[in-house]
Amino acid sequence: MQHRLTVWIGCALIAAIAHTSAQGAIVVTNNVDANQLGAALGLGPGAVITSSNLAEVQQIPGLGLASSGVFKTTGPAPDTYGLDCDGIVLTTGNAADFGTGPDSKVLSVNYKTGTFAYDSLLDPIATPFGWGGYSFHDFTKLDLTFDMVGNADTISFKLVFGTDQAPLPANDYFFNDVFAAFLNGTNIALVDGKPMEMHHPDLLPSSSVNNPGTAMSWVLAPGGNPILEITAKVAPGSKNNTLSFIIADNKDGYMDSGVFICGVPEPQTFVLALAALPLGALYLLRRRRV
Repeated sequence: MQHRLTVWIGCALIAAIAHTSAQGAIVVTNNVDANQLGAALGLGPGAVITSSNLAEVQQIPGLGLASSGVFKTTGPAPDTYGLDCDGIVLTTGNAADFGTGPDSKVLSVNYKTGTFAYDSLLDPIATPFGWGGYSFHDFTKLDLTFDMVGNADTISFKLVFGTDQAPLPANDYFFNDVFAAFLNGTNIALVDGKPMEMHHPDLLPSSSVNNPGTAMSWVLAPGGNPILEITAKVAPGSKNNTLSFIIADNKDGYMDSGVFICGVPEPQTFVLALAALPLGALYLLRRRRV
């Protein structure tokens, strides 16, 4: 009996180790329902989303194209890029094209939707001098309203930002794709104090970060880590706070960019679940030997 239990425990340990070593994939489904997008995204304990509005989205229903979607991690965690949570995808192209896979497809859907409507928000990100004179294209913009409950004073979320638009040379601000997250009017999507755009020094080839990765050729990955955790302080008990995610292509609609956004999981939940298997096996061993 003891030998049989030893074999069972050994198999359980091998299964647990294999579960942690394999990597799952990101599966993206197009979705233009603002409420479903809001429900798929958490902002951390104490932040309650009260409304969600997809203020800008691009789609060509006849071709099955849409610039927003939801993603699922198939597990075992962490999945592609190290993601360990499900969430939303906002792009300047077709969201479903951004799932896990080789970088063999050019991400380029031009919805031909140029506008100057958001220049005041995005020009300071796209150009160092605060204006560019070019319209932005292929917007996706998700506006959230949320309340803080209890003593909570922080929101947090993870994101991975990438692009098929090659990093631009210094002083070249044409075709500059940008992403921002405006909390009560202030952009909090900064990496090393710099906004997320095509001149950021931490844009790395996707294959050097995670292979196969996705169809995005470049990923923002400081120190080689593409998981960017954004945190910001919000007044405890405050209501009707706003958080707007926006991604856009400057000057034209070609060579797309995308961002995966998900809530920060509760700490240690996954680790404890893995630990439970060998611990339970040891408990059974003790019970049967008595």
